[in-house]
Amino acid sequence: MKNKILILLFVFSFSIFGDTNNSSIKPIKELIKFEKFLGKTFIASIEDKRNDSLGYEINRWELAFKGDAIKIYQKINSNELIGESTIMFDQEIEQFSCWYFSSGGVSRKLKLINNDNQIIFLEDVSKNNNSITKIRIKYEFIKIDTYIKITQYLINNVWTNGSEVYFRELLD
Repeated sequence: MKNKILILLFVFSFSIFGDTNNSSIKPIKELIKFEKFLGKTFIASIEDKRNDSLGYEINRWELAFKGDAIKIYQKINSNELIGESTIMFDQEIEQFSCWYFSSGGVSRKLKLINNDNQIIFLEDVSKNNNSITKIRIKYEFIKIDTYIKITQYLINNVWTNGSEVYFRELLD
């Protein structure tokens, strides 16, 4: 009886969620600009200002929800921190939105701005008890297999530099 229940749960789950690696599914037209990164994994070395290694970050870009969304899976230093972002295009307001969740208990909604070679995530953190009111994370695509993640902070209406992390494609 227990095995039948497990099999039924598996079949039910698969019928709802389907095969997320189905290559025949294509992104909606608004998400096509992300297509060159879909199905790829990127890795970056995280260093402090003295170039001391703090570990690494791995990002995996996948198509989700039958082509209506992009999912970015993030892993820092094996499983020290795991994050997941979902990018969708809101047809009603004709803008991108992004939701981020992490194993550290963080969940937030970000504004997403997309230029030709950049994806910019903008987060309002004005409720924090410090001078930082916004965080801007830019992904600048250098080549098909390389991009840079630039983090900046808005302090007293001036954008200040945070960190730059270079990602390269991690081949299977």
